[in-house]
Amino acid sequence: MNVLLTIKVVSLFIIFALAMIGGLFPYAISKSSNLTMQCGEALAAGVFIGGALIHMLNDATEQLYHKGYSYPLAPLFCSIGFLLTLLLENVVGPALKRRSERKRDQKLLEEKSNGEKEVLIKDPKLDENFEDQEAELSLDSDDKDQKEEKDQKEEKETDETIKILQTSINSETTEKQSHSHAHGFSHHDHSHPHDEDDHTQEHLQEESHSHSHSHSHPHSHPHSHGDGHTHDHSHMKETLEIIEEGTFTAKMIAMILALTLSFHAFLEGLAVGISQDTGEALAISIAIIAHKAIEGFAIGISLFRAYRKSKFLVVLYVFIFSLASPIGTIVGIIVYNFQNPLASAILIALASGTFLYAGTFEYNHILDGFKNMRKMMFSFFGFTIMAVVAIWT
Repeated sequence: MNVLLTIKVVSLFIIFALAMIGGLFPYAISKSSNLTMQCGEALAAGVFIGGALIHMLNDATEQLYHKGYSYPLAPLFCSIGFLLTLLLENVVGPALKRRSERKRDQKLLEEKSNGEKEVLIKDPKLDENFEDQEAELSLDSDDKDQKEEKDQKEEKETDETIKILQTSINSETTEKQSHSHAHGFSHHDHSHPHDEDDHTQEHLQEESHSHSHSHSHPHSHPHSHGDGHTHDHSHMKETLEIIEEGTFTAKMIAMILALTLSFHAFLEGLAVGISQDTGEALAISIAIIAHKAIEGFAIGISLFRAYRKSKFLVVLYVFIFSLASPIGTIVGIIVYNFQNPLASAILIALASGTFLYAGTFEYNHILDGFKNMRKMMFSFFGFTIMAVVAIWT
């Protein structure tokens, strides 16, 4: 085994181990080491830019030039690699997120609509009970009407009897006394039955109202209780859906991040595998190793937040991410051993576009202008390393 192949194989295992460690132990990195990790990312950004423009793009250009192509294919495929990575991370990811949000909103509307329909649909047994109650109320109302008519008839007969007795008594007294006594007696006795009648009617009305209320209340009470229960259940359901909405969004973001960085890691490993000299392979391997644990840590944090109850999925996604670079390295070694300069040059150009994207857009939040000169100096230092390495390669 020659030195070039040894570097590729050793870097393969180191990259895999660092990715697994960074992904599975994200909380182990203390806050005090955060600045150190950010400086390491800034260093990797400079290495990526220098490796993409000085090494990889130059190698792809030379190979394609020797093949007789006058068209600038190397810059073309470098741009394609750059734009594909940009498309995957900034267009496909948000599009998938919006699509999932639309499906979630549609599902919530359907569940809400179904819940309202369930409230409106009546139970046949409840309908039968309601009809029975209406029948009972109808019968009670008829009985009450008949009773009131009977009472009124009896009261009328009593009044007529009293009037006859009064006439008989008044005939034995003088006309004046008879008139005065008859007026007082009639007023006293006649008013009493009417008071009794009014009292009886008021009592019957109160009884009817109380009876009607006692029959209608059991029916209305479950409805009110059911409506209140439905309201509480609906409120609880909406709260749970809000929680699930946040969890679902976190899962989508974590999955997109894992797939994007896995694709990026595959092309990084591919760049190692297709390297044609020891200096280039060593420089690219060091650049990948410098940031692999950091990328694994970022993915691990995102996955642990999204899949708190499913550690298996966390391990699975971290394993896929960790395996992406070694697979890319193996594919690159196979392509290199086939001695296909055209395929090798195209792959190198594509990988250079990915490296250029990683050095500019992906670590833009680390560089953040000139707000932190220490990080900027690390980026310039990384670029300088790649420029110096180019002297011997």
